[in-house]
Amino acid sequence: MFKTPAATRLSYFSWLPTAGQLSPAYDYFDFANTFDGNQRCINRWYSNTMKKALEDAKGADKFEIAQKINQFNVAAAACGGGAANDNSGNDGASSSSTDHSLRDTNEKVTEDLECHSFDELGEKFIFLDKDSTHHNEAAQILASPTKLPNKPLTHVCQLLLDKLANCAPSSRLMRKLIRSNTLNMDEPFDLSIHADLNFTEVMCTHFLNLMDSPRNPMQQQQMERNTAFLTTIPILHNMFIDCNDIIDMQWQSVIPLLVELSGGIDHNSGTEKAQGDEEKMIRQLIKLLKIKKAEGSDLPHQYYIRYHDLKIHFESLFYFGEYYVKRTYFELLCPTTPNQLKKFVERIPDLFRYRQALLDQLNT
Repeated sequence: MFKTPAATRLSYFSWLPTAGQLSPAYDYFDFANTFDGNQRCINRWYSNTMKKALEDAKGADKFEIAQKINQFNVAAAACGGGAANDNSGNDGASSSSTDHSLRDTNEKVTEDLECHSFDELGEKFIFLDKDSTHHNEAAQILASPTKLPNKPLTHVCQLLLDKLANCAPSSRLMRKLIRSNTLNMDEPFDLSIHADLNFTEVMCTHFLNLMDSPRNPMQQQQMERNTAFLTTIPILHNMFIDCNDIIDMQWQSVIPLLVELSGGIDHNSGTEKAQGDEEKMIRQLIKLLKIKKAEGSDLPHQYYIRYHDLKIHFESLFYFGEYYVKRTYFELLCPTTPNQLKKFVERIPDLFRYRQALLDQLNT
């Protein structure tokens, strides 16, 4: 004969409605005192109950519950008990291996990587993409799981990029190369195949039109909203034009991409403004990554983009153990001259590697 369990799914879920009013809220010890069972069962029941609470929660409550789950998982792991997350996979193994390797490196090596720009947030940050980190042991360990995937461009797009890179910095010559390129293609143009070529042609033409206009708005003072319409919005919309059913750019805090527009052109675009906006975004990213970790993500991370002073920064934040690893993969200068447009063209391969990282994140 089987013994009736001391708690059922319905009974321990009945603890939830008042758990938020406890002091402290969602207290593990109150849960343990409410139901009879050994520690392993109590841990499993508490874990499942908190997962249900996280799934149903919204806003600030969701973050508070995520914090409780993460604290419980750390404590349970330290005591050798079952933690909340039973999910495991290749990403989990990779993340765990990275955590162990990072702990095994010399503490001073890791401290050399620490970025103190966000000390007010009360978290530890590592900024990988500084010149001083290239030969750092911990930096090399972290570089692999945070790097961008390889994404070769189509042959016809690469041909156009090569032509633009090698031509004189003349708007007339560059426009001629772009307009004649599609006419000389050996295969019919297909947006789903040639998204990289479409981006190159459309964005280069966009900036050439501004340069050749009677009063180039990129060289005039612009407010933040108009600056976005000239720079960040057309770049990102055309970057994802062939997959906008997957990544819908609504210019809010959307997953998997967050966008911060910091200032205009020669208007409200000082360093202090940029630092304040970045700190505000990082604060939100920390909450998001803690929620992802509580939901069972093996390697919580978030891609984000910041515009400031005619530069777009393509970045990410990864959550490893007690560290947040910040990466700046590259900066894209919004061009105002043909020479700068040639520099813009050089970054298009990096743009499509970053794009691929976002698409891969959606498919995992």
